[in-house]
Amino acid sequence: MIGGDRGNRRPRESTSAWANAIPRARIDFTYRLLFKPQLHFSRKTILLRILVPVCAISAVQLLHSQTAFAGVSGASVIEEAGFTVKERGPNHSEWERVENVITPDGGQQTVVHRFVELATGLNYRGANGRWVESRPEIELLPGEAGAVSSHGQNKVIFPVNLNDGAIELSAPDGRWLRSRVLGLSYHNTASGKSVLIAQLKDTVGELHRPNVVVYPDAFADLTADVRWTCTLAGCEQDIVLRQRPPSPREYGLDPATTRLDVLTEFFSPPTPTKVVENPGERQDQFLDFGAMKVGQGRAFELGQENNPESSVPVMKSWEKLTDESGAARDFLIEQVEYEKVESQLRDLPVEPKTASTSPAATGRRLAFAASSRVIPAVDRSVRPSTNTFQIARATHRSQPGYVLDFVTMLSQTNYTFRGDMTYYISGAVNLTGTNTFEGGAVLKYASGASLNLVSGFGLPQLKFRTGPFRPVIFTAKDDNSCGENVGGSGNPSGYYASKALNLQGSGTCVFENIRISYAQQAIWFIGGTLSITNAQIVNCQNGIALNSGSGNVRNALFAGVQAAINNLGYGSVDVQNATFSGSQYLLAPVNPYCSFSAKNCVFANVTNLSSGYISPGGSYNGFYNSPAFGTSTFTSNLDPFQTVGGGRYYLTNGCS
Repeated sequence: MIGGDRGNRRPRESTSAWANAIPRARIDFTYRLLFKPQLHFSRKTILLRILVPVCAISAVQLLHSQTAFAGVSGASVIEEAGFTVKERGPNHSEWERVENVITPDGGQQTVVHRFVELATGLNYRGANGRWVESRPEIELLPGEAGAVSSHGQNKVIFPVNLNDGAIELSAPDGRWLRSRVLGLSYHNTASGKSVLIAQLKDTVGELHRPNVVVYPDAFADLTADVRWTCTLAGCEQDIVLRQRPPSPREYGLDPATTRLDVLTEFFSPPTPTKVVENPGERQDQFLDFGAMKVGQGRAFELGQENNPESSVPVMKSWEKLTDESGAARDFLIEQVEYEKVESQLRDLPVEPKTASTSPAATGRRLAFAASSRVIPAVDRSVRPSTNTFQIARATHRSQPGYVLDFVTMLSQTNYTFRGDMTYYISGAVNLTGTNTFEGGAVLKYASGASLNLVSGFGLPQLKFRTGPFRPVIFTAKDDNSCGENVGGSGNPSGYYASKALNLQGSGTCVFENIRISYAQQAIWFIGGTLSITNAQIVNCQNGIALNSGSGNVRNALFAGVQAAINNLGYGSVDVQNATFSGSQYLLAPVNPYCSFSAKNCVFANVTNLSSGYISPGGSYNGFYNSPAFGTSTFTSNLDPFQTVGGGRYYLTNGCS
């Protein structure tokens, strides 16, 4: 199987013209858990032998799996299984359980069970200087002092009135970022003209326990909220539009070349290292402030945070802008192409225009529609507040809205997943630099957890020190069939990792000898070239998501994956010597600017070839209970699979 057990049977060469027409690939990748599929067609019958209305714009797609706060580690469940923490660090806890077992001769032997829990920002230094488990909840300060999150690696202070103060964020390295959103604007890339369509006004914060602060109705001229979320691995600012913004046409701007911007000002900030991703018209900047970073962004419908296929890219830049008084000020500018979100914006409520909101009657706005980004001079002083924080009694999430945000995140670098260790991925794990996966390593994910290989200096560097009998296994917390028991039930149910492997950037990335199970998304890849060799993706909701890049898949099995190739757009996928079995959709593209080609592959029990936009192509493929496509196709009316030992995708008896 690409993976299953390798049998001792040697396939007999067929003299059939059908069989001779199919290229044969040499496959040496076999080990106990994986299948080794091959195509073979007999002379009489073609048989198969497996060869193997609320919207959001998010600044960092990597981090939305960490947005929800729950005591991420599930420490109580682990402790109930008899484990105790033996060591803590900023992003890990090592758990241990000692067991005395009876040997066959009646003696006793001590067995030590260990695993490593990983989550970026998992622990922080307490008052005594020791590492303690992080709790990113937000607490009210006395009187009119605002609110604070102080039980994590990031310390965040929230003013009562956002228009009177600033959000103050302290990183683990002691650097401070003080920021406040200025407003929203349209910027036309062809003419260089910009217009401010919404500007911050007085707004009193509401605490949505445990970890969210909302400043409601925060802008003049447009109904929108500012929302901040604290997580283990970073902080997130959302601008939640509650009203459809005017069309760029109302300002004399061409929607085809106009971007919707969020302007957030930073006061006396450290200077970030800026690295340009995707150079050209749609370039994005990766911002490195040391311990804190800001990465790739996306736009999506609110409530669809875990459905990345509905997203569009969000670009950002760090710039100095000059105000009307001539002062230079530091801004993070987030941009989304208006045409890509126009349909979602149409779903938002429209409020009647008044003398203060009509673009034709607002001289301040039209004066800003200038040939350069000149921002209005505003009072940036921090004024004493006479208000107090409110405790929210209802959720804003149920109300219509549209969100634009930026996310600061923590990360760790140059990590090695050891071949003799089990890792419990309990939250978002953000990795930079060169990271190594040794064969035999087992990674088990909590529900919603993710492994994010963060770009910023090109595509993250990955080293797979694996082999045919030593894959890396990515699976669910409740899967006790491999690795150490991390307090799981032993009966996986549903899907766990939001993204088992999440990469964005440029360059070439190579995965080899891997098995991914029970993931919402097995592999998420944007930009560059993805090469996958000797892989299994089993019992996952979505297999490989590839956008704005190319993918080459060789010798792979997709079994029980609802959508084998999803989020396909602005790219191509070439697959050879693979098996697809039990998928609802072979392809789930997001636009017509993509392609899929398969050669020498098996398709069994695949219900639909594509959800729309494109159709697959290819040649020399075999089909059972699946729609056929391409040229030189072969179809079987017999189920070709049988279970032999631990392998479920061997040929049935009688297949030659």
